[in-house]
Amino acid sequence: MATFRCKVCGGSVQIDEANSTVVCEYCGNRQVMPRFNDSEKAALLERAEDCRRSGDFDRAMALYEKALLTDNTDPEIFWSIVLCRYGITYVCDPRTGQTLPTVNRTRTLPVQMDADYQKALRLADAEQRVFYEEQAQRIDTIQQQIIRISQNEPPFDIFICYKETDAQGRRTHESAYAAQMYHLLTKDGYKVFFARVTLEDKLGSAYEPIIFSALQSSKVMVAVGTSKANFEAPWVRNEWSRYLQMIQNGEDKTLIPAYRDMDPYDLPQEFAYLQALDINNLGFMQDLLHALHKLIPRETPVSQEPARSGAQTAQQSVTQENPQPSEQTQQPRETQPPEQTQQPRETQPPEQTQQPQETQPPVIRLSVFSVVFLILSIGFIIYGINLRAEGTLSTKAMGSIFTGVGITALGLAILLFVLKIIRSRRSRPNNRVKPSRRIKDNNFVKINRRIKPNDRR
Repeated sequence: MATFRCKVCGGSVQIDEANSTVVCEYCGNRQVMPRFNDSEKAALLERAEDCRRSGDFDRAMALYEKALLTDNTDPEIFWSIVLCRYGITYVCDPRTGQTLPTVNRTRTLPVQMDADYQKALRLADAEQRVFYEEQAQRIDTIQQQIIRISQNEPPFDIFICYKETDAQGRRTHESAYAAQMYHLLTKDGYKVFFARVTLEDKLGSAYEPIIFSALQSSKVMVAVGTSKANFEAPWVRNEWSRYLQMIQNGEDKTLIPAYRDMDPYDLPQEFAYLQALDINNLGFMQDLLHALHKLIPRETPVSQEPARSGAQTAQQSVTQENPQPSEQTQQPRETQPPEQTQQPRETQPPEQTQQPQETQPPVIRLSVFSVVFLILSIGFIIYGINLRAEGTLSTKAMGSIFTGVGITALGLAILLFVLKIIRSRRSRPNNRVKPSRRIKDNNFVKINRRIKPNDRR
């Protein structure tokens, strides 16, 4: 006797190797048991069943294929591969109490046309064949319902694949990054599948039709992750592996891995040939939008409003800051027409400003001290000349001294007189302004007067 766990409930089932089917004593479901003719094969099958029940269908499929290397005549292994390919898990219907298969990886190809299913039928006996045919019919019926429901769902442009919660039920970093990405892409005009928003009002049983529809219609998938474990999470892998399978089947789709705080070499092996983007890099969103605009060209602009010029935008911003209507803001310009601002130029023509220059000659006034200083210097020169006319040596020397002092004083007086003239010319007002210059200055003032009221508002 060998022990194996039930495919439906996971309970331990005691089976007789002579029988090909058995009924589980816990859930009451009949199922086909594999052949336990090898210990290595039994260990691989047990591990594969654990992965399949937890939703890690790709890893379970890899273990089943490895088990085929030890025995490729066991129909149950081929049937188990079919269950992994279609993401079959079993849940209990609370209304009827029956255990029903749930399709988590809907495919357009029916189970009855699957190659591994055909191999299982060829290797199965009569009793096993009946069981496989019944199960395939049930799965195809569920798939048709999912496809029919998904056809009523609106199409999506972009599918954001990420892990929502961790093992403790807390929100992950990927969820926050995906939320930012969702809002930016939606604002840019794309229809984005984001599980946190798209599935928030749906029951768990209604997830698969929407996910299947989103995977089928989306042109681009962005897989977001901060660790290898989160990229390899069962339900995350379930989404991007299905999308990769569509790409390998020739569909025009693109998968873009977006990672953060991890080594790019830790990305899943399936992403090795894809161009990944680092969220930490400056300009990540600009690079992503640039790639999306090439992959998903938009025929119409996002905003339906007509484009505004810079002046209109500035005018709108001013209107928002000032709730008063535009007619009130223009009143100062209406009450002060340009003719009023030009009156000073009409009443004061340039000819009047130039009259003082012709009727007011420069006047230089000398002080009493300057006159006395000038007379003394001349007197010293005359007295020195008279002393030099006498014959004695001492009087000639004295005369030279007086003459030198007088000449020096006279030169100083003349210098002061010249400085006085220069200073008087500089101190006079300079009204020699050309009429064109004054008109230009007046226009400048007039423009400022017309702008200032609006600037204050």
